[in-house]
Amino acid sequence: SRLDHVTDESKQNEIERLAKLSQFQVSCVNHALSFPQVECVTYSTCSVHREENENVVASVLKEHPEFELKKSLDSWTRRGLEHQDLSFEQSNSLIRVDPRKDQTNGFFVALFVRKKEDISSKKKQKMRERRKRRRKNNSLRSREMRNE
Repeated sequence: SRLDHVTDESKQNEIERLAKLSQFQVSCVNHALSFPQVECVTYSTCSVHREENENVVASVLKEHPEFELKKSLDSWTRRGLEHQDLSFEQSNSLIRVDPRKDQTNGFFVALFVRKKEDISSKKKQKMRERRKRRRKNNSLRSREMRNE
């Protein structure tokens, strides 16, 4: 990071810190995607580290196959780094800002979007549940009317 030179952390401490941060970030994004109504989540860091960026995205996608990455900011040319668990298309959906090349802080963005078929299947399931409740309510009303 741009302030690494002012810390007295050893390389081992840095590795451990990044591992803990990325675990926490994976758990946060997994939690956000676990809500059935969620259709879109943006994950963003002010980091240049693969551990907090592409590694987190790859872990989350493994856990949530009902989500996919959507490319945003088409005009931005700097994209995600290659990763063994991400396709070229997935890496190309990610946004990276490089402090040396972009004269700004490091930055990373991933846009997770629920797959259309998953949205439509959830809507169909909800409609089935509503129909079932209506039938049950109608059946109860019919019985009540007959008993009167």
